Amino acid sequence: MTEATKAAAAKLYERGIELSLASSRPPRSIVPLADALKLSGPFAAFNGALVVKRNGEVLARSVIFSGDHRGRESHSRPFLK
Repeated sequence: MTEATKAAAAKLYERGIELSLASSRPPRSIVPLADALKLSGPFAAFNGALVVKRNGEVLARSVIFSGDHRGRESHSRPFLK
């Protein structure tokens, strides 16, 4: 992470704007980035399927259960052509 990125995050906080991260990665991979940016708010992991506080508390979770994907697959099929 560049110093310019860290400085940009600090400027946002100085203006009262909180920054949050969203990633396809698991929370344990996001924490070092959040630490480097000195973020205190929650972040999204697993493409938004999990929203986690810095202390590890899960705020939101989205789960696709076995079999649920069949209906979604038929809706997405026209877009895959």
